[in-house]
Amino acid sequence: AMRYLFTCLLSLFLFCFNATAQNNVTFQVDMNSVDPTTFSTPEVNGTFNGWCGNCNPMSDADGDNVWDVTLPLTTGSSIEYKFTVDGWTDQEQFAGGEPCTVTNGGFTNRFLAIPATDSTISTVCFNSCSACPTTPPPSTPCKIRSG
Repeated sequence: AMRYLFTCLLSLFLFCFNATAQNNVTFQVDMNSVDPTTFSTPEVNGTFNGWCGNCNPMSDADGDNVWDVTLPLTTGSSIEYKFTVDGWTDQEQFAGGEPCTVTNGGFTNRFLAIPATDSTISTVCFNSCSACPTTPPPSTPCKIRSG
């Protein structure tokens, strides 16, 4: 009977541990291509939070307009998500077929398999699978003196 009890408790422990294994995932979105007068706070919405609106707001501590948030997500799960602003005032709109998206039931969203370790997802431009284009510094015309 003791062996049976031990086996049951061990099974329960392993099930609970595996069912709740989580890792921190940091999401980053570059909002430099979005008119700053049209939003105040980006958020991450997805299958992991019930598309809840503003329950996972992002922050921009260094003021570079690249916003981030770190969330504990279930290891090994796959999620759909997108970046939104101000509780669904605006959201990313994907056509479908982009390399970072999946289309289910007529909705196209970003897709992510949650990694087995704490991870930072590469910074992407709002409404893009890629980083925002960087603006090269302005060139200074050369002045040629004659005489």
